[in-house]
Amino acid sequence: MKQRFEELDSLRGIAAMSVLVFHCLISFPLFYNANYSQQFSNKLVEFFTSTPLKLLWSGNEPVLLFFVLSGFVLALPFLKRADSPGPAYWTYAIKRFCRIYIPYIAIMAVSIIIMTAFANHSPDTNMSPTYNDRWDHAVSIKAIVAYILMLNYDTTNVNGVVWTLFHEMRISLIFPLLMIAVVRFSWIKSLLLTFTFTAVAFVAIGYLSNFTPDGLTSVAVYSLRETVYYTPFFLLGAVLAKYRTSLTSIFQPFNRLVKWMLTLLSLTLISNNWLFYTLSFKQPIAQDLMTAIGILLLFIIVISSNTRSVLTTKPLLFLGKISYSLYLVHIPVIMLSSLYLSKFISMQVAFLLVPVISVPIAYFSYKFIELPSISAAQVSIKWLSTRKLSSFKLITPQKKPIIK
Repeated sequence: MKQRFEELDSLRGIAAMSVLVFHCLISFPLFYNANYSQQFSNKLVEFFTSTPLKLLWSGNEPVLLFFVLSGFVLALPFLKRADSPGPAYWTYAIKRFCRIYIPYIAIMAVSIIIMTAFANHSPDTNMSPTYNDRWDHAVSIKAIVAYILMLNYDTTNVNGVVWTLFHEMRISLIFPLLMIAVVRFSWIKSLLLTFTFTAVAFVAIGYLSNFTPDGLTSVAVYSLRETVYYTPFFLLGAVLAKYRTSLTSIFQPFNRLVKWMLTLLSLTLISNNWLFYTLSFKQPIAQDLMTAIGILLLFIIVISSNTRSVLTTKPLLFLGKISYSLYLVHIPVIMLSSLYLSKFISMQVAFLLVPVISVPIAYFSYKFIELPSISAAQVSIKWLSTRKLSSFKLITPQKKPIIK
């Protein structure tokens, strides 16, 4: 069973591009009002907002895909063999720190420098509140401390997308504990344990927040509560990784028509705002769970394919490779393009150029920030191995096969 699923990398790239398009569009009142208030200026905007086509410009759904995919990918080393103890914890933690935190803090530092040098801090009445919340005041020392500690304080001002990375980092560090449940118990038991723990912790932290003073402490507690909320999405990916062999054996015999129908169903479940909009009912937890089910179905269909698909084409594989950097750099690109390119061309055209500009910048970031960070992890692990500091393991060998 292969341990690298290139098609899923491509999905990550498509999701990152969808987030980029989303942030471009909601910078304009036309799409901001459509997305947040269901106020439509014309039928075309309503059609692209209130149907599954909303997936083309989404914010929340791609984030959930990132979380489920992270759970899937991170689980694979723990599921290689029934007698394998899994990776050493410090080896694992160093890899995650270098993979997530170093590119994050590097791009945040660059974003602060660019913002300080080029922002004019004056609102544009022709743009949306989302756009005007970016680069609208100087960065404080308190905010810088929060960025270093990965606390969700004043992030929108500089580079608002990074809030997801805080949860990614925290959940990654406790992920081996989640894998104990996934490895040792059935999928039903592991899900019940995790969802029960999540519900209890979510309520407890919410209660604790009533007694925390205002400031970074309060921000940290609220952000931790969000982390608890997103933890089960990692677990869903991990459970899928465990049972991927049996699930793909079920889906592989399906003919192309059935797979296309299931793919359409998965995309419809992922982009379910249309359904809740039609029912005049909004329940974020139910929507997120439905989105997660759609993501799991899409992943199963993709990894069970016997033939090469469009997801394995070079452009999409390239997009998947630079997806993390694309996610990190596109907000500064949006702001610079809107503030300075718009002096020579219309604002709309400036925004149309954002994807074109963002891709090469993301590749530069990938090559000169991400890859060196990965290399730094390998050097650190090698150094630790010589001192026998990386041998602690949380997952012990199993007597029975863990992949069913």
